[in-house]
Amino acid sequence: MKPGQIGKVFLILMPLFLLFSACREHLLYKEFKPLEHWNRTEVLCFEDSFDFVPGHTEALVLTIYLRNDNSYPYTNLSLNADIFLADTTYHELIDISLIKENGRWAGSGWGSMFTHEVFSKKLPALSSFKIELSHAMQDERLQGIRNVGVCLRAE
Repeated sequence: MKPGQIGKVFLILMPLFLLFSACREHLLYKEFKPLEHWNRTEVLCFEDSFDFVPGHTEALVLTIYLRNDNSYPYTNLSLNADIFLADTTYHELIDISLIKENGRWAGSGWGSMFTHEVFSKKLPALSSFKIELSHAMQDERLQGIRNVGVCLRAE
């Protein structure tokens, strides 16, 4: 492998390593849902239950990710997030800027695919959860969003 190629391979693999390592430590749940066009009425649902989390009584961290490509037509994205826990419901309107001031995509990635951490919230210890996500943009069919994912890990 030529010296210049090693740097390119490093730049390609490092964002993937960071994404997976950030979500892997004490990982309880991770799921990404693929999208071709995200219809305005389409609600993405993520849910799971846990029988027992050994010795864990502290907070958990919920993180929402999205991946977009160059065909995404806007500089921002608005999401509705409904988070259902055993005795609590949270509703979040998440507005995220996907473009840096220099005009480049803000997320990590290479080529035409970029990954963004759009939301992170500490949650109490829980035995089950359900998360419903929908976009709050005006488009009936939103193009350029390729995946939306949820990660839940012990802190």
